Amino acid sequence: MSYLDTLETSSQSTKAGAARAVKRVFNWAVGEGYIQASPLAAYRAPTSKPRDVYITPDQWARFIKLAEPPMLHIAQFMKETGCRPQEAREAKPEHLDGHSIVFGREDSKGKRDRRVILVRMSTGATSMRLVWDHV
Repeated sequence: MSYLDTLETSSQSTKAGAARAVKRVFNWAVGEGYIQASPLAAYRAPTSKPRDVYITPDQWARFIKLAEPPMLHIAQFMKETGCRPQEAREAKPEHLDGHSIVFGREDSKGKRDRRVILVRMSTGATSMRLVWDHV
């Protein structure tokens, strides 16, 4: 595929995203009836590499110093639980199950698997209420 060759200095994830986008266009055209079959149906796109990005303790300390509620509460909740930004935004009291936050398949990222986030006793309902009061 010559288009991907033009991305030789790009990351593996960029190449995978480009290949997915091009395949998606052809799949859309098939679905709309513009073409009978995708010329890329059998093409195996490169795989993405997951990103490992972490906030350093120094970055966290600077953020906490500058943050104000409600962002401060949401960020502390995310740090203590390990939940994703979307999950912190979407969490509701009905997701709480004892010492866990449980997102069903329909509420989870990717919509494929349910997600269970364990909540430490120290985090507890206080942090969650602070978040829910501001969302």
